Amino acid sequence: TGFGRGVPVRVLWVFRVCRQQGFLRFQEGRAEVRRLERSRKPAVVGGSVMIVRLQAGMCNQMFQYAFGRSVSRARNEELLFEKRGDMDAPGSRMAYSLGAFKTKVEFATHISGTPYEESVFSYDKNVYTVPNGTHFIGYWQTEKYFEPELVRSEFTLCNPVSAQTQRVADEILSASNSVFVHIRRTDYLLPMNSF
Repeated sequence: TGFGRGVPVRVLWVFRVCRQQGFLRFQEGRAEVRRLERSRKPAVVGGSVMIVRLQAGMCNQMFQYAFGRSVSRARNEELLFEKRGDMDAPGSRMAYSLGAFKTKVEFATHISGTPYEESVFSYDKNVYTVPNGTHFIGYWQTEKYFEPELVRSEFTLCNPVSAQTQRVADEILSASNSVFVHIRRTDYLLPMNSF
């Protein structure tokens, strides 16, 4: 039960794509997430606007974004995002990471509204009935919130991949025994998270 032939190439392909898209760089022998952010005019909160906090790493931010985009449409509200206070600060481990995608992120310049914090990692039907103007804080990690076509269309890369990367992707997709391996290390390298 091995991983099969070619897995190192596939793993390197993932790193190559991340690097080409500009959200992964290597410095002093370790990988770092680049702090990407497309320039956008900050939005002012007013009227019926829900705010969703972006926090933690890229995958968490993807869940929060998908939640916000989908739920705001269901609630018929405008949507603004808030960066968690220490995101992008010098020395912070977390950076805004959605700039490589065709996302529609506008940041609030003023945070208002009643905070609504996710209580557990499961679907919460109450997000659709809390008062307008609510400030959502949580990870929202279930696809039950999502409008699949909307989310898929916006989580596409802004820049096309190189011909070489596309060739490797086509090779992976054509193989009947492809395997993807994700090794999470970044925050687990900190002493407070060691086992």
